[in-house]
Amino acid sequence: MKKILLCSLLTLIACQSASADTFFGLYTGVNHWQTEYEGKTALQGTETALQDDLGIEDSGNMFAYIAVEHFIPLIPNIKLQYTKVGLDGRSVLERDLYIYYKHFPVNTPMKSEAVYDNYDVIAYYELLDNWLTLDLGLNIKTFDGYLYTRGEFAAADESSKYLSIRYNFTKSIPMLYTKIQANIPFTGFYLGTESCGITTGTKTVLDLKGYAGYESEFGLGAEIGFRSISLDVEQIDDMMADFSAKGFYGSINYHF
Repeated sequence: MKKILLCSLLTLIACQSASADTFFGLYTGVNHWQTEYEGKTALQGTETALQDDLGIEDSGNMFAYIAVEHFIPLIPNIKLQYTKVGLDGRSVLERDLYIYYKHFPVNTPMKSEAVYDNYDVIAYYELLDNWLTLDLGLNIKTFDGYLYTRGEFAAADESSKYLSIRYNFTKSIPMLYTKIQANIPFTGFYLGTESCGITTGTKTVLDLKGYAGYESEFGLGAEIGFRSISLDVEQIDDMMADFSAKGFYGSINYHF
């Protein structure tokens, strides 16, 4: 009799836990992303290579997210994500450049920096939710940042003078969102992919992620993976961008 009562109690606790997760779930995580860059840009002037012309170097960045899942029919789940992408570099020009109507002649020492922060607002539905999960939805990705570059010139009196430009930009792009994850039963380990993307005649934007992780029975977990953001846009206001940021990341996650 005692064994029956104990089994019943454990079953009830398990059902309540599963029910709570079914009715409401909160997911959050913070990630360190070691990022390498490649690409080119043009700002009302010469097509400029990020590495060859501006000396942009690889760097560490971060991204963080929070997602809320619920049981209410027809109303999508919501995920918010912030990604910080910061670039900087120094170079001496090997050719003339024109950037935003300004001339930077050959042999000019340059200091450059750029920020390509992006904000994701994702509305999605869970089509599968067991050992295999499948989420589909819509992501509004907003790129918000600036491009700054400064050239140093030797003046006739042997002093230095500077010519600089700073260009700010903000652009929102709607994208399709997909997440596929395989949960290995009774282990807490999982594998998955997450992707956002759109391609048209004038732009291709992709945000792709593959990962493996572990979540403990207390909700705390860790994850490693590879993420790639690529942006090929003919025009963001006055700027053309053909740019990619990619690299491995590690994260700490928590599931309430």
